[in-house]
Amino acid sequence: MTAWKRLLAIGGLVCLLGLLTTLPARVVHSWASPEQLKLAGIDGSLWNGSANEASIQGLYLQKLQWSFQPLSLPAGKLAYAVRAQPAGGFMEGRVAIGFGGKISIDGLNMAIPLSALQNAVRIDDVAGDITLRLDEVQLSDGWPTRVSGQAGVSGLVLRALSPAPLGNYKAEFQTRDDGVIGSVEDQGGMLKVAATLRLNPDRSYALIGQVGPTATASSTVVEQLGYLGSPDARGLREFRLEGSL
Repeated sequence: MTAWKRLLAIGGLVCLLGLLTTLPARVVHSWASPEQLKLAGIDGSLWNGSANEASIQGLYLQKLQWSFQPLSLPAGKLAYAVRAQPAGGFMEGRVAIGFGGKISIDGLNMAIPLSALQNAVRIDDVAGDITLRLDEVQLSDGWPTRVSGQAGVSGLVLRALSPAPLGNYKAEFQTRDDGVIGSVEDQGGMLKVAATLRLNPDRSYALIGQVGPTATASSTVVEQLGYLGSPDARGLREFRLEGSL
């Protein structure tokens, strides 16, 4: 790279940093905010700011705070450390937007009631609390294309199966060439579960595995599981849930 090109690049970087430092966040939000992002009570700049309320693709947040991470620029990204309070929970992580528009999230730590996701994800007749500890997430048009880390659900209620909590469950995620794979298993409760959750690039999903009652299962749960067919020698029945979002 010639000297004048280096100077031009440095000058452009300085101008960008100056804009991030001084440009009011509320001005940028009114100019160029995506339709799925809504903020209220905005304070501060693009570099370091906050919003009293936020809605991101239907997920409602309070006390949103962001802080720019300047070391992300040489990698061609705009990255922010983000903290917020979803209804009844908390969220923190590092969100980066590539110059090509791709979104990635690192170090996501989040706890939230499933009911708070009703407007963001079509989940009906389901309750419980979800925790996410994800090392890496990459999104394309809002759909996860890369995921690594853990997710857990405590006090899971599936009202079609039982009005009482069914127990606690966890999933370990990794990314393969054909999509995101999660290994799901129970952590105590009415159900024994061993399953695989697959998130495909075409926005379809499949949860396939085996399920059976534990000694604590209610008679209602045992009866409902009977509709899945005959159990194997371990008392487990195969099940399959598929759909798209």
